[in-house]
Amino acid sequence: MSENTEMENKSAFDGLHNYVDRIIKQMEYSKNIKDTSPLFPQHVHIEPTNACNLQCIHCHHHPDYPENPNTFTRKRGIMKMELYKKVINEIAPLKCSITLDVQGEPTLHPKFMEMVRYAKERNVYTSVLSNGTKLTEKMSMELIELGLDRMVFSFDSVKKEIYEKIRIKSKFDPTFKNVLTFIKLNHEAGHKTHVCMSMVYQKRNKGMAQEYEDFFAKLPVDKVFCNPLLNLAGVSGISDEIELSDVQKGPKENWPICRIPWEDLTVNWDGLITPCPVDVNVSGPVGDANEDSLQEIWNNENMRSFRRAHIEKDYTLIKKDGPLCESCNCLFYPEYDLRDFGEYATNAICRSAMHYAPKLINKSKTSSDEKFVNLQKLLSGEIQIADL
Repeated sequence: MSENTEMENKSAFDGLHNYVDRIIKQMEYSKNIKDTSPLFPQHVHIEPTNACNLQCIHCHHHPDYPENPNTFTRKRGIMKMELYKKVINEIAPLKCSITLDVQGEPTLHPKFMEMVRYAKERNVYTSVLSNGTKLTEKMSMELIELGLDRMVFSFDSVKKEIYEKIRIKSKFDPTFKNVLTFIKLNHEAGHKTHVCMSMVYQKRNKGMAQEYEDFFAKLPVDKVFCNPLLNLAGVSGISDEIELSDVQKGPKENWPICRIPWEDLTVNWDGLITPCPVDVNVSGPVGDANEDSLQEIWNNENMRSFRRAHIEKDYTLIKKDGPLCESCNCLFYPEYDLRDFGEYATNAICRSAMHYAPKLINKSKTSSDEKFVNLQKLLSGEIQIADL
């Protein structure tokens, strides 16, 4: 076994071990929920920028909002590298993972590659959520060589006309080629990066989820997400597709307790900290990473008040600059209820095990020859999407 393989195996084992350990401790904690948490997040969202080059129909960047005051009003900007390095230096010893995402397209940051490099040099598990439009072949190869752990492509349909109706300002053919090229390069390099395809399920691609999953199952892709539409607390461009009264059932005192304020932190581009990445306009900031450490913020009074809002169902505690959790349909998905953490924990451990399994058993994913052949034929134009 090579030294690199041994290091990959150890990294995979440590990653799975840390994840399962955190899940078990959180499950025990959920039996007696309080407004403080002794368990620092295992995962941190970092926002390189909240600017985006697209105007997706389901996103807050889409300009055609219904007439309501909940539009995307936040100033656009990019994170300073000094702040980014401060955050990475703090969380690296804590064995936290990061995702470069939140409210913008991370590859638009002029030092995006440096961000990935800096995190990987400090052995931080690094994931990227991208629309793929700006991803050149050179960037893809460099990301793979840097050891990017996970790449999630937001790509809502394999039908050109549907995709372009959803992903406004994006062109299907070049973007699809960018995605396929990344998958190809990753496969040829020994499948170092875990590749995911993600679609937002909405009325425009209704009934196409199975087709989407079946298509990418024939390529060297690790996971396919068909995500439910989120109304972003009313800031989504198509919030009218979601009827909150359908999910806000029963008396408020019986509403769920969202697990996110006990699990995640989000560092926005300007350093403001929110408990949830869905807080588009940073309506409920709990601290500033420029001034305090994430560990100090994790159980400060603002964070505790945010958790109490969920425990007591008194959302006035966090409704500062606009509606937030009370108006978010995500709150009502069963997997997000901290009180029923057991079922989520089982599913989460299974998903994580599938993620780390190939490296744990020394299995090279380059053996999936048929999927790679399909990919090569698509890129060369020998076959079309409908042929798969």
